[in-house]
Amino acid sequence: MVAELLLAVAGVIDGCIKLANKVITTYQSYRGADELINERLVLVQALWTKLEIQLNFLKKISSQLDEELAQSHLDLLEILNGKLLQAVARLNVSTSSPSDDSTLKQKTSEVWRKWRFSLAKKGLDELVTELEAWRSRFDPTWYLIILMSSNTLDTALKETDTKATESTSVCSSPSPLDSMLALRQAISSPKTSFSGESQPKTSLNLDAAGLRGATETPIPFSSARSIVRAGSSSLFIAESVNAPPGTISQVKVDVENLARRLQQVDPQTFGLLRCYGLLKHQDPATKGLKYIEVVYRAPQDANPPMTLRQLLLRHHPVSASAIMRTAKQLVYSISYIHTCDFVHKNIRPDNILGSLPFLK
Repeated sequence: MVAELLLAVAGVIDGCIKLANKVITTYQSYRGADELINERLVLVQALWTKLEIQLNFLKKISSQLDEELAQSHLDLLEILNGKLLQAVARLNVSTSSPSDDSTLKQKTSEVWRKWRFSLAKKGLDELVTELEAWRSRFDPTWYLIILMSSNTLDTALKETDTKATESTSVCSSPSPLDSMLALRQAISSPKTSFSGESQPKTSLNLDAAGLRGATETPIPFSSARSIVRAGSSSLFIAESVNAPPGTISQVKVDVENLARRLQQVDPQTFGLLRCYGLLKHQDPATKGLKYIEVVYRAPQDANPPMTLRQLLLRHHPVSASAIMRTAKQLVYSISYIHTCDFVHKNIRPDNILGSLPFLK
């Protein structure tokens, strides 16, 4: 059963890549004919370049997947295959020819050209939307691969990432394998990778002097606060971690381990803030570590952060679609935390941050 699943995964990946390349090659025949088509084609190519890297890597290590993970990927791949088949069908309509009657061709050539371009634009718009939606569902499952303890996986990841970096350098975009490799290293021993190679230890400690003159604003209903440093427009979020008496040493280790994993998180995929570093505060009397503050980067275009509780109090009623979207994002966030070998607890409206469009 598992062997059949693995063969099916590899087969569907091959089919998806062939279909996607056929669609993109056909649409490239429109390049230069219309500026809007050019823009949409660039978006499709950028999306597919990253997806193809992920799919090729998945195929390369598919023999290492367990049954549950293989079935999960197969289900998603079949959805992608269906979307690409629909794209091919749309292309067949837009590239079909009018009647062979030469007089009719002459009369309708301009109308036909405009109609074809209109269909091409619509088809590209739909393809962009479908690829983005599919990738948002695929990425959380794809990241579960990092939990596999396999030297084969490490070797394949490094080899594929080198080739992928060359492919994505054309569009100045990072390889999707970069974050996977960094996270895989982060969730391993701080000093060694999964493959046993020694690694440099990344410093997490921040200098409190960097916050002198910063504007700090409490976030209502939350223990966190927003920070804007003097002379900068970058927004940060800071939250204190207090340890019960006698546990500060263990809390320090746990916070540092989680911070390393959160330094590698993809905020758009998992709905988690990326960790910027740690501020460690000493007890003036004992000079020992008293508590730790975790500092996160906020999205550059973010509105002032608000807790979900504050947002809920402002919006009456909240739409069902917003509730489902929030629940879905929480599942992605929790899956990442579990992938990092941590458990989740105390998830409340008070510690979920968003901005004004969050519940629309």
